[in-house]
Amino acid sequence: MLRLARRAMLTGAAAVMGAIALGGCVLLGSNRHDDAQRELNQNRRLWEAQGIDDYRFVARRSCFCGQEATAPVVVEVRGDQIVSLTYQETGEPVTETYAGLWPSLDGVFDIVQDAIDRDSYQVIVEYDRERGFPTVISLDYIEQAIDDELVFYSGPFELLP
Repeated sequence: MLRLARRAMLTGAAAVMGAIALGGCVLLGSNRHDDAQRELNQNRRLWEAQGIDDYRFVARRSCFCGQEATAPVVVEVRGDQIVSLTYQETGEPVTETYAGLWPSLDGVFDIVQDAIDRDSYQVIVEYDRERGFPTVISLDYIEQAIDDELVFYSGPFELLP
């Protein structure tokens, strides 16, 4: 009886060690953000292929930040350059202090790339099916860290003449 129990214990231990070894190979042999990178590349190509340089969209951030960093902002882009940033509710311009928080859509793609490059704990992105730009980005940079999460919304989107 003791021999059977010992054999079962050794078999179980071998199975656990095998799973750990196999798991280690899988983790070392692949990047957990490969799918996110493929999806980002595909949608960035779709966006760039359209050659859209003049547009407007509303950007919103959800983070542990102040009102100036989370209120919806209208981002207007002409010639592929941001020409104005205004708070949607008041029409007031975004101050220079907060202007860097509100990128063009090319910059929104860069937010996703940065999170992938930093091997963030969580990178979840939804893309506009027609245009390809990210519409919702949900990031958690560090597992179990407090106040490092960011959700970024892009839309609605409008082409400008």
